[in-house]
Amino acid sequence: MNILVCVKRVPDTAENEIEVNGSGSDIERDDLVYSVNEWDNYAVEEAIQIRDNVGGTVTVVTVGDDESEEVLRREMAMGADNGILLTDKTSRPRSSRWPTWASRPTSSNSCPS
Repeated sequence: MNILVCVKRVPDTAENEIEVNGSGSDIERDDLVYSVNEWDNYAVEEAIQIRDNVGGTVTVVTVGDDESEEVLRREMAMGADNGILLTDKTSRPRSSRWPTWASRPTSSNSCPS
């Protein structure tokens, strides 16, 4: 069974005090600590357990910029087989060290570097 889990990078509310910016149109994003949405983590854990019981692969996908790469790395470190980062190339600086998609061989226990 091939399982796809969508995950999101969100401000860690336990680590941050969320404040509205000066114009009142958004939150103040400077110095925020981000992490994986807690409920998405539970979904990845469940997908890994299902994969371990019936076979297949677990692929995590997220939408964002280069900073969202950390979300994929963390979920792949938990045991996900593949990670996909969807980006808008027009608003994202091109990075030669990490493509817009990433995959870890299932025989390896480390994240790509």
